[in-house]
Amino acid sequence: MIRLALLWLCTGSCLFAAAPQPIVEFLLGGHLRNTGSLGGAGEFAPAPAGEEIHFGTGHRGLGLDTRAARRGGGGDREPAGGAVVFPGDRIPAMESLTIGVWFRPEPGNAPARLLYLSNRLDLYLGNTTVGFNVRHGEPPRDHQMRTPGDQAPVVLGVWNYLAMVHDGKQHTITCYHGTDSGPLREVTVWRDV
Repeated sequence: MIRLALLWLCTGSCLFAAAPQPIVEFLLGGHLRNTGSLGGAGEFAPAPAGEEIHFGTGHRGLGLDTRAARRGGGGDREPAGGAVVFPGDRIPAMESLTIGVWFRPEPGNAPARLLYLSNRLDLYLGNTTVGFNVRHGEPPRDHQMRTPGDQAPVVLGVWNYLAMVHDGKQHTITCYHGTDSGPLREVTVWRDV
């Protein structure tokens, strides 16, 4: 599936501005401690035998190795490998947010979940494309987005960096992507979100 090395979530649209301290930051350096402002820790989700995730080689040091999982993430009722659970009720409602993650997808990684916030947000890979689903508004409305197939940003077998910036005032989500050997670039902007 994938290897994860860093996951962070901060309030506001902070990709290029001076970033505030993330509220959730998993450095994944041999522990599941949240070094962000909310504190606390994550835990490995229950997984079927033989599909457990574990600490392994990361981008710069340790990370999470989810390759044993048949699929990433999982619903509330069916265990699946490849997930770290953090108490989502501690994450406040946010008008704007920025998500950043280093990951290394392996061939056959579809689908692979990178982040799921209890029925509010789902960030995942589908081979070399990125999917992002959000639910918000009053009444709640689902927004389902994918990077265009002809601009699929993800490179298999190398470390990729993905940043998603949701600007609640502009009602946009911008997807950025880069690798160790390539600069961070804007992939697409989804509007009216």
